[in-house]
Amino acid sequence: MRIGLYIEQFNPSRGGRERSTAQIARELAARGHAVQVVCMAGSQPADRAYEVVPLGRIPGLRTLALSRFVAAAQQEIARRRHDIAHAMFPLPGANIYQLRGGTLPGLRAGHLRRLNPLLRPLRKIIWPLNRLRALLGRLEVQVMADPQTWCLPVSDMVAREIECFYGRTQRVRTIFNAAEIEPASTAAGLDLRRQWGVGREAFVMLCPATNYELKGVLEAAQAFAQFHRRDERGASAYLVVLGCQDDSGYQRVISAMGLAGQVVFLPPAADMAALYAAADAVILLSWYDPCSRVILEAVASGLPAITTRYNGAAEILAEGAGIVVEGPRSRREIAAAMGTLAEPARRADYAEACRRLAARVSVRRHVDELLSVYQEIAGK
Repeated sequence: MRIGLYIEQFNPSRGGRERSTAQIARELAARGHAVQVVCMAGSQPADRAYEVVPLGRIPGLRTLALSRFVAAAQQEIARRRHDIAHAMFPLPGANIYQLRGGTLPGLRAGHLRRLNPLLRPLRKIIWPLNRLRALLGRLEVQVMADPQTWCLPVSDMVAREIECFYGRTQRVRTIFNAAEIEPASTAAGLDLRRQWGVGREAFVMLCPATNYELKGVLEAAQAFAQFHRRDERGASAYLVVLGCQDDSGYQRVISAMGLAGQVVFLPPAADMAALYAAADAVILLSWYDPCSRVILEAVASGLPAITTRYNGAAEILAEGAGIVVEGPRSRREIAAAMGTLAEPARRADYAEACRRLAARVSVRRHVDELLSVYQEIAGK
């Protein structure tokens, strides 16, 4: 089968949708399919397992660049170079729209819920003024109105958004997100702990978050401060925050809380496996996440996690792999969850559930389900 995976930018080292797309492309190619990743810009994989087809972009003009890419991608689809046109963004004319970033109305709701209620009316006015978001919104409306396009949400949460915001249930199938990570050695994890000045017996929570605001880093630190003050286990606990290029403002806030020695800030890292090996648990207090790869990678690594009900990945944690809290501001509930995972025996139970559920988050399982949809489309 000839498969085209359409995505705006393609740099798998950035993680997120781009890394997921690369993992899907590699698994499809390993099963004998001819795979092309069609994008504005991207480089070929070193082993040439699949082909990257860059259609060009206009530097600095994001809205115009996307408009031109959509037109060029639609020409590719019209030429019928692929048996399946599988888009990772709303691309009218594609066979499949896989909502790896969730719905645009869902994302808007996530941004609004973290604001002070008095500021929400202003944000509602400002939101449509962003030209790139407005274009993506129009494209998504067009795709959702096409009954021939299959919509594949990456979690049941996103499936509910599709029904709520677009009233659509036909040709909607949840294919739960996946993540692939090669576990690092215990020695690699201990080496990182030594670099951080953290002992082997300390309780370490990892918070990987590029967007600190949307991922609730401040709220995680506030709950950690409460855990540190009220629970004896908090005295030997550490919170490691990973991913932001400029975290100076957050570091000042942490210092004001008296936690400067127990909250470690790190720049983005390529070797996530070693970081998971160094941690005892993962925390991601999302205001909106369609289905966070961080949580899935934690499960695949045998690490229990804490997240909110606004994260589609909470579905897997609810089966025993971690703890789901109401929201980022549920400080007492989050601090209690930290205390639970700080107990070695309780943490071991959650870790065992992670190992039991690891196959549920595998790329192999994800591609099995994608191929089922491909075959339905090809058969018709």
